[in-house]
Amino acid sequence: MRPSRFHAEQAGQALVLVGAAMVVLLGSLALSVDWGYALAARRALQNAADASAMAVGRTLATTTVVIDGTLRFMATDGQLYSRASSVAAANFGLSSPLTLTLQYGDATPTWTTSAGAGSGAEPPAGTVYVRVTAHTTYRSFFAAITGRTQVDAEARARVRLSGGTVPTAGTPSTPLIALARHFAPTPAQGAGSMFSTTCPSPCSNARTADPVELWPAPLLGRAETAIDYSRYSHTDPKPANKTVLSVVTDWDRTGSAAAGTPLIPEAVKNFKCSGGLFDTAGNEKDERENGDCAVPNWDYFGFRGTLSLTSDWTAVALPREAPTAYPSGPPGPRGLCSPSDASWQATYGYRLDPRAPCDRGDWVETVKDNIRKEMNDALELLITTSGGNGVVADRIVNWSGRNNNEAFGKAVTFLVPLWDCGELYDNRKQQGSRWDLTFRVTNLPPADRDCTDPPGKETGTDDWKNLPDRVHVLTVAPFTIYENTIETNSIRGFWGGLFVDPPADAPRPLWVLANSAYLVPDD
Repeated sequence: MRPSRFHAEQAGQALVLVGAAMVVLLGSLALSVDWGYALAARRALQNAADASAMAVGRTLATTTVVIDGTLRFMATDGQLYSRASSVAAANFGLSSPLTLTLQYGDATPTWTTSAGAGSGAEPPAGTVYVRVTAHTTYRSFFAAITGRTQVDAEARARVRLSGGTVPTAGTPSTPLIALARHFAPTPAQGAGSMFSTTCPSPCSNARTADPVELWPAPLLGRAETAIDYSRYSHTDPKPANKTVLSVVTDWDRTGSAAAGTPLIPEAVKNFKCSGGLFDTAGNEKDERENGDCAVPNWDYFGFRGTLSLTSDWTAVALPREAPTAYPSGPPGPRGLCSPSDASWQATYGYRLDPRAPCDRGDWVETVKDNIRKEMNDALELLITTSGGNGVVADRIVNWSGRNNNEAFGKAVTFLVPLWDCGELYDNRKQQGSRWDLTFRVTNLPPADRDCTDPPGKETGTDDWKNLPDRVHVLTVAPFTIYENTIETNSIRGFWGGLFVDPPADAPRPLWVLANSAYLVPDD
């Protein structure tokens, strides 16, 4: 039978349907591959943007400096862009090209775009936001069908900067240093507060800010700020009869027979601990060992206990003697004690956070010995072995001394106790009244005596023997020291450099001592 014309026209239709199905299938496969890669690229871009924005925010938060009363940043725009780029690349993880746009925003925010690597400009004053846009292009299988070979993708991250609270507990990365700095709200050095510095004129870049002295001679003199964090008092009574506890809330138990932990081998042999071992409870065999053993090892290992600014010592039992009672100033001996943060800031132009109440807080004992060299050797050893490279590590020392023309080098940020009031010890008096407040002018009645100034200051005496035997910790402030800004008889650096967790009431205004950074939505 001759086939019908209708059946003849059906030949080959299956191939057409299969071909069409293959096109749809391949397109769907290309679309699914593209969709999967797009999701991976999006995640990778977001990771890169988040990490780089946080890295820039952290760098800005830890490089604030007050120059002539104005808060500025020591990191340059080029350093920040390079930091953003390296962190973004480390967190991207894809082979497609990655480009970044870095922006700084004020409180509005009004955005200023980074000039990129190599820029020596200072980030804009008033920066409180950082925004990073991460961009990439990748080959699209599906887009190739439509004639396009590349697809663009990007992600943004925004970080908010905030002031933070200074901790009072030392850590391995931020140790409590074994010296206490006398707190002077408005010293002669620099402008504004004791946390200010100066800058060579014209000061076009905060990177050139002058390092400040941690213990300038006009304030205290030689090595008189050395302190001993030991559990046992080395003053009352003398070390050979140690039974009296110091007035520090939480002593360091990391290396002490009294805590059942192994003693710590001394950092270096010339620190002269008995048997070559350092006991954090205090194991000095004679008075000299307080300086030769305890203080340098505290500087090298760091105090791992906690200084309290709220402790109440009024009810301690003898033989440990409570700090002398005093009227709240002014005009009493605690002239630096203000009733509120608002009044403090109104008086001195800046806040302290935290700050001890008028009648609370720990007292640390001083070491009356000229051990500045031993302390500086310990600090330099720690920084050389454990320090990190900061934004001014390549700056050159331009003052006379053994490190002249050397780079600043590695750095460590220490916590420095700041004291406002001192007591003297007299073992000739009856137990219970051996400690008494220092005072500037002896012929004034007790109610008018001022223990906020070092003894001998009114006569210009510059002698460590006039230092109080123990001092009250008003607050704790971070100070960043570099390996080559330590000289035989001086320590230079910058106040601040500490990164902390965001406070509960963030955002706070940025300040010089401690700041934080955290991700926020990029609206």
